[in-house]
Amino acid sequence: MICLECNKKLKQISYRHLKKCCHLSPTEYKNKYNIQILMDTDIRNKCSKKGILNGNYKDGRSSIKRRCIICRRFICKGNKSGYCSHCINRKGVNNGFYKRKHSNITKEIMKLSARKRDKTAYHKIIQTDTMKKNHSDFMKKRWKNVSEKDKDAMIKNWIIKGLESCRKSSKTKIENIMYHILKQLHFKNIKRNIQVGYYNVDFLIDTLIIECFGDYWHCNPLMFDKNKYNKSLRLKAFEKWNKDSKRLNKLKQMGYTCLSFWEYDIYNNIKSIKRNLKNYV
Repeated sequence: MICLECNKKLKQISYRHLKKCCHLSPTEYKNKYNIQILMDTDIRNKCSKKGILNGNYKDGRSSIKRRCIICRRFICKGNKSGYCSHCINRKGVNNGFYKRKHSNITKEIMKLSARKRDKTAYHKIIQTDTMKKNHSDFMKKRWKNVSEKDKDAMIKNWIIKGLESCRKSSKTKIENIMYHILKQLHFKNIKRNIQVGYYNVDFLIDTLIIECFGDYWHCNPLMFDKNKYNKSLRLKAFEKWNKDSKRLNKLKQMGYTCLSFWEYDIYNNIKSIKRNLKNYV
């Protein structure tokens, strides 16, 4: 077949050739010269035949197709995992990006593309004050219609999931030291990281609650001034102290006796802690 634009002999007038030759699409080329076929009849007959009858058949290699290991669906040749999109587990070894990291060049490209991106495209910035207010009003109305039993169940479920996400179940160093102190003083029925109402408590022994306050996370007065701002908590020191005092007062109203010890004292003043705890054995 001869191209009527450049007078070249071709087996097929493809889109790639027309793009280089005259910047026309196949439909535009057909309409221009009133042609319906862009391929030689011999090649067309070969391509219409399947399997061994096809002239381009190569020892059965072209007919081999890969299948999913689990469901046996057809998958593309470039699939490295061996699983289809329905059966693949993207975690661990089956993930194509397993034990791989972005190179420094790709990281720089990603940073540049993020800078170029319009900030209004991000979901957080799109939310206006009116949208937030309407959403909060809707949630308040919905919360009023919920019964008290359902509220308690929902709040407890939220607390449990929140503790799982922040890994509160993992024991800290000061909690482990306090646990050994309580064992030395022969306390019984020691419960760790247990839920009391809406609050998670470090230690519960019958009606005695023991809290271990970290110096940073609870703003120890030895290290924090009253107006010093804690970046992680997004609170000032006196705001955190008020929050902790309200929490302890609510637990006392429920009938529990509450004791709190600072991280500095747990590391440096164990004797004074033992003296205070002996009165509750």
